Amino acid sequence: MTDPRDPSRRDFLAASAIGLIGLARGAESPASRDEAQTHGDLLYVGTYTEGTRSEGIYLLRMDRRSGELRRVG
Repeated sequence: MTDPRDPSRRDFLAASAIGLIGLARGAESPASRDEAQTHGDLLYVGTYTEGTRSEGIYLLRMDRRSGELRRVG
């Protein structure tokens, strides 16, 4: 029987990714945080549609106040 306190590889990788994201967010300079609040957040949105001319991955900027999404690239 396995020990429930012993995480699987998947659990370990997920926790590591969350931890690294948290560290990266905490390491941002105050100026970059102010800029992000002013200009909004960048989001990557991926799609898959067989047999179309879809580009697959889109870069959007989200305005935190209104929720508006604008395509950046």
